[in-house]
Amino acid sequence: MIRPDATTILSVTTNPNIYYIPPYQRSFDWGKEEAQELIDDLSSYMENEKESLYLGTIIFNEQDDGKIAVVDGQQRLTTIYLLLIACREAAKAAGNQALSSAIQQRLTSIDPNTGEATGNKLIPSRSIEALFNYMCNPNWDGNFPDIILDTRGNQIRLKRQCNKIKPIYSFFYEKLRDLNEDQLTQFNRSLNETQIIQIKIDSDEEAFAIFERTNARGLDLAASDLLKNYLFAQNIDGIEDIWDEIVKNAGSSLLRMLKYFHTSHRGIITKSRLYRSLRIFAEETGIEDFLQKLLSFSHFYKSIQKIDQESFREYFREKLGFQRIAGQDNWFKKIFLSVEALHLFKIRQAYPLIYSAFLSIKSGNANPGNGEARSLIRFMALLEHYHFINTAVCAHMGNEVEKLYGEFCNEFRTSENFNETLDILTRKLREKLASRDEFVSGFKNITYSKANIGLVAYIFDRHNNHNLPLADWKRLFNADMKLWMKDYNIEHFYPQTPENDPPLPDETVHNIGNLLVLSRQLNSALDNDMPQRKLERMGEGGDLREQVRGYNYLIRFVDQYHESDEWNETVINERALQLADESYNNVWEFP
Repeated sequence: MIRPDATTILSVTTNPNIYYIPPYQRSFDWGKEEAQELIDDLSSYMENEKESLYLGTIIFNEQDDGKIAVVDGQQRLTTIYLLLIACREAAKAAGNQALSSAIQQRLTSIDPNTGEATGNKLIPSRSIEALFNYMCNPNWDGNFPDIILDTRGNQIRLKRQCNKIKPIYSFFYEKLRDLNEDQLTQFNRSLNETQIIQIKIDSDEEAFAIFERTNARGLDLAASDLLKNYLFAQNIDGIEDIWDEIVKNAGSSLLRMLKYFHTSHRGIITKSRLYRSLRIFAEETGIEDFLQKLLSFSHFYKSIQKIDQESFREYFREKLGFQRIAGQDNWFKKIFLSVEALHLFKIRQAYPLIYSAFLSIKSGNANPGNGEARSLIRFMALLEHYHFINTAVCAHMGNEVEKLYGEFCNEFRTSENFNETLDILTRKLREKLASRDEFVSGFKNITYSKANIGLVAYIFDRHNNHNLPLADWKRLFNADMKLWMKDYNIEHFYPQTPENDPPLPDETVHNIGNLLVLSRQLNSALDNDMPQRKLERMGEGGDLREQVRGYNYLIRFVDQYHESDEWNETVINERALQLADESYNNVWEFP
């Protein structure tokens, strides 16, 4: 039963019961902008005793233990308590001990026998709880330490909490400390008389239902908030720890991860329908099984986003149980090379499909070996080749295949023959593959830029190692560009700033036909020489020939052009065309 009641901030904050923010709520995230709005509103009512500020509706759910859950309104209520702390400190600074003590009684419960604080009147979001409790102490010195000790002597790091709370508190305190005693009293009265509509409800079920229908300060609740609310309402043991791990694994893209999780198990879904569909999925699957499926997907999502070979190997070994594949470098590294490439191309739409393929392999063999490894290598190479051609070079949108990938998540999940399903996917992607002419046109327009360094390194890496056993590869690409730059450079074969010859147009000198990937040592040794001189030094009998050995594409390049009389715009365009043809027909040949 819903019972609305008009009341004041004074009445709410002098209630002897303790308010708390339920764990299903989002974290405290109001900032200086909201603090500014609140101060401005309160200041405008300071001198008008006949009117008071209205701060909206707050929904409470009183529990059997007497505590009151804040179903909606935690941002406003928490900010009010931070403002009360600032008022207390301003009263202390003004020497108004009576006002300071009165405010303290609204922040903490006081033992009437000892005068000591026995607990705070508000248990806030866990994201700020430790620092908030520290500030509520009547003996707080106004400082924001990086580390405090809990009652057991354990260290609690407060840097993130300080980043949330300190700007708001400091803003409040700076506004209040300049008020004289009368003004501070007027401001406190204005705050006390601020009106709210207090809605009291009787049950947790009603609380969760209202939470789903309400907004926090006018912001629509995201599917992730609603899902968290629904799951926490099921009273599953350990759900807070499971959810925290899921959120941590998702990083800064929880909503995207949830969408991909849905795609991998239930198909493509729109953002507006995501929560409802996930809830139905949970109800049909069973909450505990649903949580385990979501947790498993979050481990995959974390590992494929991180792009760290050893972390991905650990995921294969520990989470998938692919010990044999993880332990065989020749298998595992080929799979990881394709993961690196998709990351370079910014292809995330394939994540649900990759996960479904992994589960398909796992369902067919508890510890897959040679045959399954070959299938996975073929599957990942298919995605790499397709997206290099269509996305990286031809600039097609990655979501052109998102629907197809969503459909094949189900195909792989229910398939009894992985390779047959892969054959069908290959045919479907071949139908969408860019033509040779479109590819060549896009490839010839690849130019040197900061954004393209990784792509250029990747292209020459694959040309250098094409058809070589993995053990003989000489890597020219690293997904971690900071590490790559320690070893390699992009060389403009015709210098950007020639010493004695005329410069070429920017679009020509930066074109891929004029580019090479060289070790830093070789690049430095070539300095600003002109192309003919560079070819002499890298050719047979040249002083840099030994540094060229091991780079197959570079040896082929030197051997092809060492007798060239000129290196000009025509030759550069011809080389770009040759690279494009070789790329489409051989290096990234589509099956």
